[in-house]
Parts: sequence; C-alpha cells; structure tokens
Amino acid sequence: EFMEALRSEVARDLHDHTGQLLTTLRLDLERATTELQHHPTAAQRSLHQAMERLGQVQRSVKHLARGLSPSTLDYMGLVPALEALFDECLRPAGVQVSFFTKDLPPRFQRDKELALYRIAQEAVHNVVKHARARQLHVNLVRRADRLCLSLEDDGVGFDPREVLDARPPRGLGLILMRERVLQLGGEFTLDSRPGGGTHLAVEVPL
Repeated sequence: EFMEALRSEVARDLHDHTGQLLTTLRLDLERATTELQHHPTAAQRSLHQAMERLGQVQRSVKHLARGLSPSTLDYMGLVPALEALFDECLRPAGVQVSFFTKDLPPRFQRDKELALYRIAQEAVHNVVKHARARQLHVNLVRRADRLCLSLEDDGVGFDPREVLDARPPRGLGLILMRERVLQLGGEFTLDSRPGGGTHLAVEVPL
C-alpha cells in the first residue's frame, strides 16, 4: 500500500507537470512543421519556443530525479540536503527560514535520513503551495536515542481531519509522511487549524 501510494505520487508529478510540458512541446513542433514551407519566420519562432519548452522538460525531469534520490543527501548528509532544499524552494518564494540543529550524529541510517528528508520536502511543498506562510521554523535535534524533526509555519492552516481521514484520501503527501514514520517505528504529530498555522513533529529511533 505504501509503495502504491509512492508510485501514485510520482505518477501525479509526471502527469501534472512534465506531461503538460511535453504536450505543449509537441504542439510547438507541429505548428513549426506546418509553418516551415510558407512562413519560415513564424516557424523559427515556434522552434525557439519548442527549445525553451524542452529546457523546461529537462529541468522538470532533473527535479523529479533529484526528488527520488537527492544527491546532496547521499554525498553530504541530511543537514546540508535540508539547507539546499530550503535555499531552492523557500527563499525564492519569500519564506524566511530558521533552521536549528543540535547533537546530531554526522550520518545515520540512510532510510531514516531519506524519510526525514522526504517529510521536510513535503512540508516545504505544502508551505509554498498552500500555506501562504511568511516564516518557517525548523528544528532537527537528537534526544537520547531519537531524532526529532519539527516544522512550524505561520500560514493559513487547515483541519488535519479533513485531509487525513477523507475518503477518498485527499492529502496523499501527508499520508505518505505518516506511513514513512510509522514504518520506522516512529511517531507523527500534526497540529493545525484554519488561520492558526501548522506544526508538524516527527520522532524516529536512531
């Protein structure tokens, strides 16, 4: 069930973004083909648009591949990977980030690094897309034999029950978060209300 949900998440990204870009790329090329014989200048414009669209597709696929296996995480560890994630996604959106870490081991099991990265990635996605937040506070600390990740924003908030308990499910990203944590024997807490921001807390054993 978990892997099926993960496949659905990747399929959604491919369909909603990359698929749309490829459709418009095909239309650009079809238009250029019909214009070539009688309207060479217009055909050049269409081909230029197609080249720009191809660049977008390449960036989209690269972003998706990085999401499936983030290279910074593999080479440098969780903290640098999270810093890169915040720089890439939050600061361009005008969201101020405070990131606090304490007592972390340099590296730990990859499945736990990847799970915490995925959770932060989904939370960041939600902050940018839905929360309309101005600030995000992130804490990643070690407490005895547990890793604790906390993300708190000042956005518009929502009712978690309407998302997590909906039938059919609405919040696939949040459901995947919870499943990842439970698979690792950890704890997942989501606290939010309309107009009150969102606080997400995760604990996993080291």
